[in-house]
Amino acid sequence: MEAQTVQLIPSFDSVGDGTWHVQVKGPKGFMMSLNAAQSNGYTFYTKDAFVVARVRFNAKGIQKLASVPGGQTLYLADFSLEYLYPDGKITISFVLVCVPRAVTCGQSGMNIILPTQNLKFQKVKIGSQVYTSRPAPTSITLVVVSNFVRIAVPFTHPLMSNKRCPGGMMRVLPTTSITLSYKSIKVDMMINPTCPCQRKGQTVVSLCQNGLMSFEVNSNATQPALNLTSAQLLDPSCQPSVVSATGLMYSFPLTSCGTTIKMLGGHLVYENEVRVMPQTELGIITRDSEFILTVLCYYNDTADRSLSLTVLTNAPPAPAINQGNLTVVLRAYPDEMFQIPYRDQDYPVVKYLRDPIYLEVQVLNRQDPNIELVLENCWATASPNPISLPRWAVIAAGCAYGGDEYPTVMHPMSDFTGIQFPSHYKRFDVKAFAFVSSGAALSSAVYFHCSALICDIANPDSTACASICPVTQPLRFRRSSSGGQDPAILGEVVSSLPGPVAVMKKSLTKAGVITTDSSSKPVKVQTGQPLWTTLLVVGVILVMATLAVACLAFRLQRNKLL
Repeated sequence: MEAQTVQLIPSFDSVGDGTWHVQVKGPKGFMMSLNAAQSNGYTFYTKDAFVVARVRFNAKGIQKLASVPGGQTLYLADFSLEYLYPDGKITISFVLVCVPRAVTCGQSGMNIILPTQNLKFQKVKIGSQVYTSRPAPTSITLVVVSNFVRIAVPFTHPLMSNKRCPGGMMRVLPTTSITLSYKSIKVDMMINPTCPCQRKGQTVVSLCQNGLMSFEVNSNATQPALNLTSAQLLDPSCQPSVVSATGLMYSFPLTSCGTTIKMLGGHLVYENEVRVMPQTELGIITRDSEFILTVLCYYNDTADRSLSLTVLTNAPPAPAINQGNLTVVLRAYPDEMFQIPYRDQDYPVVKYLRDPIYLEVQVLNRQDPNIELVLENCWATASPNPISLPRWAVIAAGCAYGGDEYPTVMHPMSDFTGIQFPSHYKRFDVKAFAFVSSGAALSSAVYFHCSALICDIANPDSTACASICPVTQPLRFRRSSSGGQDPAILGEVVSSLPGPVAVMKKSLTKAGVITTDSSSKPVKVQTGQPLWTTLLVVGVILVMATLAVACLAFRLQRNKLL
């Protein structure tokens, strides 16, 4: 949950006689310091002219309201941020409410259900339309009872719109504001009601006449487009009769090219399939799905049947757990906000090919601002053993590995606020891939590992603790000096994720569009990269390197002055 208010003086990092505290209200109210609040799920930072408060759902003191027909839970945070100084006190009060998964969709419309125990419903504003319980609205159904509110919006509502999604359409309402009253305080909860993507079927033109099986495989039938150079039938020796820039045309006798024959429900069924193998990078990993098109011809006396389209996907792997190191931990997060990591029981974490996997390495149980976490190498394996083969580098010698078409993206800690010791963290994301051998997937489970150094900032001359990354990073692993010869190195550790990432193939819908889930956007594949894009990337890396050197010099100068 997040809310913002007008910024007040002084700022969080000001040095003066005052102190910041957080007062949590509710059945069991308590006060804690700003540092303690950050450790218990409360984050505060200033942005432009606002103070922003961000609260986790599992933060200390959060109230939970449930017991409604749809099983929804309302999270309520009632607290104040206080600055105490000799001449008085500054107080910023916050009341935050949030209901995850408040929207459900049925055959005729959309439902929004909110628990309202200890709250009072005031109004709902859908786009520009405002509705209250009195008088009763006619275009929507509004049910207000003692412990919940149900807002039913039919698909025929004038503000209901259709929005394109991969392979179909989804129903969408404009931004909706629901106003509740809590202890005579008005609280607005903003949501963007959306129904899951509804995909429509696509007719596949086929010919099963004159003893021939004839069909076309279109490269643009999926997103990203298929690379048909590896397409083959059950009998790989059979070749397409027509090859074009946009697809392949097959036409062959029903009893040839590996076609199988079976009886099904009184029908004579001829079956074959086209496989398009995934493209591999250096023969080790792939980020492409294996495309399987099943071709069926049904015969009942003289009746012909159209082709059917199916996609075969592997089942997810069994859960696996690998305990991490107690000093340095490697975690995975659902998104680029790096707010709440996956728990041990969440593994295996399911991702689809090319989806970003957000990873964080952190020093634990240290409150020393003079140490810094420096990544050596990060890599992936097909088994829990970090030294097993095959392995694929994602960070080499402290830098993003440049031998990958989808390079690792580093997330500078300067992009994040509310972290007490940014030097104790490293964050980056890796595009999901699967290990392959001879064109076939070894396993959908991918295990990530990182080796890191804990360095003393007071020893800036250490080569092992300094990383200057080139534009492209060759495959080389850095190893620190053994025997503790480098005084800047306080420790060296290897940490692994608590469990595997289950990298799944993207499923093919009836419309022939490969997607990751109902809310994802189609994935595009670029076969080339413009020169200006490369120059822009180089320029950004050079600017980041310059800023890093400048920040290091400033920190060293500050240490000398102190």
